Amino acid sequence: MPSRKYVDFEESKSIERRGKLPPYEPCNYVDITCPHCKKVCAEIRETLVKQTKSTECLKHLRVCPEFKGEVPPKRSAAAAGPSTEEQVSTAIIPIHDKLVTTKSKVVDPQEFERLKAKVDQLTQQQAQHHVWWGEVAVHMGLPPPQDPPVLVDAVRMIKESSSSVALIMSEDAKKMCQQRADFSRMLTQKDETILQKDDLISGQKQLLEKQTEETLRLEAQHKEEAARLEAQHKEGIRLKEAEIRDAKERLEAQQNEAERQRVEAEKQQAEAERQRVEAEKQQAEAEAQRVTVKRLQDERDAMESKFRAQLKRQRCGTSKSLLSQAEQGHKTRVTGKKP
Repeated sequence: MPSRKYVDFEESKSIERRGKLPPYEPCNYVDITCPHCKKVCAEIRETLVKQTKSTECLKHLRVCPEFKGEVPPKRSAAAAGPSTEEQVSTAIIPIHDKLVTTKSKVVDPQEFERLKAKVDQLTQQQAQHHVWWGEVAVHMGLPPPQDPPVLVDAVRMIKESSSSVALIMSEDAKKMCQQRADFSRMLTQKDETILQKDDLISGQKQLLEKQTEETLRLEAQHKEEAARLEAQHKEGIRLKEAEIRDAKERLEAQQNEAERQRVEAEKQQAEAERQRVEAEKQQAEAEAQRVTVKRLQDERDAMESKFRAQLKRQRCGTSKSLLSQAEQGHKTRVTGKKP
């Protein structure tokens, strides 16, 4: 049992997916999430998590942009040997060694690349075989990983043990065939479901496109309506501003006319006040002249009474002459004119 490593790498619940290797049968996978970049760094079959998790985590840590620690460097192929996930058979190793030797004595680069591609292909096939051997070991109750000779020996022992075991194996083979048929049918159903979902998605996509076109058309109509309403609003504002400007001009004209009338009224009032003062002055002068005339009349009456009294006493023409002279002098004083 290998020691637990990379416990901080979170393991998801097993999820049934299509197999990545032939015959691509459905199997359970576990997603491994990196604690540094928070991304799924590996998808491992549930039966191989304990054997391959550490290798996958180490591979990811070497390329993780968020991991700032140190990881052990990669070992060379000769020193590392077969890994837990991909155990290269002993038949491949001499070829690889020969390829390395040939690489050190490069003669034909194309031949070298061809051999390298062939070795990579064989290595990939060997890795796929190893995965299948691990599944066979799990079904046989053996702890994976197991080399093919061990599995072959186990199968031989089972076959040689008894006919009943052979019968059981035959029944298991039938069950496996039945399971394979069931899996094939399930895959067909899933493919049909996927096609139906694709058709549904296509229909929904077309409906969404139609809805998008309708939405765009409505938005265009709304924009046109908004532009028309805005133009009407601007025109209304312009007319209102013109009305307000005309009303202001009329109001200013009325205010100017009222101001002119007020100034004119003030002038007329001032003129009336001046005329009233002039009239009062004339009235005062007339009153003064009346008083003067009355005083002079009183003096004349007094003088006339006096002269009449003298006339009565003297009874002569001289008195009349004097009276006449007195009246003439009085008139001269009143009128200011000489006779």
